[in-house]
Amino acid sequence: MATRLLQRVRQTAHNVLKNQLAEATHRFFPRNRPLAVLACVSGGSDSMALLDVLERMRNLDPSYDLRVVHFDHGLRGEDSSLDRQLVVDTCERLRGDFEVYVREWEEGNSKHPKGLQDAARRWRSQELEQIVSNEMKAYNVAVAVGHQADDSVETVFLKLLRGSHLANLQGISGVVKEGEVVKLRPLLEFAKCELIDYLREVGMEWREDKSNESGVYRRNRVRAELIPILQSLAGSPKALTDRINELSAQASLLESWIDEYLESKPQNHSHCNHTKVFTPDLSEPKLIQRERLARFLTRRKGGDAVFARSVQAIFEMLEKNEGGGTKTVDIGGGYQALCQGGEVRVVEPESRES
Repeated sequence: MATRLLQRVRQTAHNVLKNQLAEATHRFFPRNRPLAVLACVSGGSDSMALLDVLERMRNLDPSYDLRVVHFDHGLRGEDSSLDRQLVVDTCERLRGDFEVYVREWEEGNSKHPKGLQDAARRWRSQELEQIVSNEMKAYNVAVAVGHQADDSVETVFLKLLRGSHLANLQGISGVVKEGEVVKLRPLLEFAKCELIDYLREVGMEWREDKSNESGVYRRNRVRAELIPILQSLAGSPKALTDRINELSAQASLLESWIDEYLESKPQNHSHCNHTKVFTPDLSEPKLIQRERLARFLTRRKGGDAVFARSVQAIFEMLEKNEGGGTKTVDIGGGYQALCQGGEVRVVEPESRES
């Protein structure tokens, strides 16, 4: 007989996934194609819980095809091989005809100016696009990932530490399109500890990635050091998650208002992707001026975010405009913003080197 925890996780996840699939179908998918869910399964507790929940739900509602992808980075020696074997063996045990895509990390992928983690993320994104566009091109594919409530809380605090714009202080979205890949996150209602308890109750094995315990990465320190203190001060993990969700919802409303304003009053140049010069309209509210500049800088950086402090520094220079000389602001990734005569230009790293 299913316990209260099993019932809650399965029922909640089922309802969330059903709603997310409906939203994805409405927003992104063409009609007259069969639906498929591609689950990203690493072998960790979150993704193994995702796999179990999705397979049980598919047995109840076979309206979509379910497949699995595992990314073998090969960076942890035998541990990487054991992760891969666990995923493959579990899929075979759950269903003999489970289709599992395994993608292997190639030497040279780690050579990326932003480091190993960013290189790995980009590689996974490229592989997902390849699977969706080629192997599963006959389907409307929703990629399911195992992010849970703790991940969303960590994301907000990481944005705070980096210096995010207020409208961007949001957790992880349940439905999002990244390039050509539509991603769903049906486990955002649950804390990691709940998913571990769920796995124990269903008797499913999982593996822990020891690199997640390393203090080298900021996210790991936020997870291991900061979050437990805040959960204690808030009264419980759920209380902290609720507070962060409230903040995230308000930030989302602010972002929606800004989007509507910018769409209703497009600037004649700075909103265009090809524009290389930004000139603020000083008659607009300062919030809108800064948001226009932030989006301009982000586009010029190829989509990489710009810190709020960089935007503030640029506006301070524009407002002073001392002597009409050229002022520069480092906006990250080797890019610089040049401020002169009330205008802003972005200089790319390659242009500076030449």
